Amino acid sequence: MTEKVTVSAKIEKEKWNKIKEYGIDTSATIRKSIDNAIRDKELEDFRRLMQRTRPILKKITKDDWMKSIREDRESR
Repeated sequence: MTEKVTVSAKIEKEKWNKIKEYGIDTSATIRKSIDNAIRDKELEDFRRLMQRTRPILKKITKDDWMKSIREDRESR
């Protein structure tokens, strides 16, 4: 089982009243928001990585890619 921690935040009382009024599941909402924030940061990291590797990958010709794929297939 995954270890869990408790997260808390202070919000305006008016917002808390709206949460209760609309029956919003705060735990699920917070988890989903955190998951989305993590996904966004991971995508940013991936995009930065792609920006750094793009110049290297552009140096590899189509023929080099095809040769590598053929060699890989033949080695199986």
